[in-house]
Amino acid sequence: MNWVELGTISPDHEWKIFPQEVGDSSTFMAEFSTDWDAWEKVVGYRSYAILRYYYNDSVGLSIRLYPQTNSVVFNFDSVIEGSKKLGIKRVLSYRPQPYRQYNLRDFSCHSVTLNWSIKLFVSN
Repeated sequence: MNWVELGTISPDHEWKIFPQEVGDSSTFMAEFSTDWDAWEKVVGYRSYAILRYYYNDSVGLSIRLYPQTNSVVFNFDSVIEGSKKLGIKRVLSYRPQPYRQYNLRDFSCHSVTLNWSIKLFVSN
């Protein structure tokens, strides 16, 4: 399968649009990069991404992407044919820490958010 790179983005809380148009393909490959040692040790807040279609005058369906060390190939069908791009936004995944005497849901132990980037490809 031949892959065309759509771009590399470091997602944050604002929507970012990949610069290349997707075309009619619905098969994608994602490669993630971050400090995997810190990610595995949960040194800071982890996050996932929401990926969605952007059409000329509207937005479409969305899916979640979770960063992982290996490349991920996935299908993401579009509702509308024609010109479209993909946008991405990071969502922090908060997990409560183990029981502490006065606070069952203490999120204060991490002062760092683990940043990562995604390189997205589309099949042609």
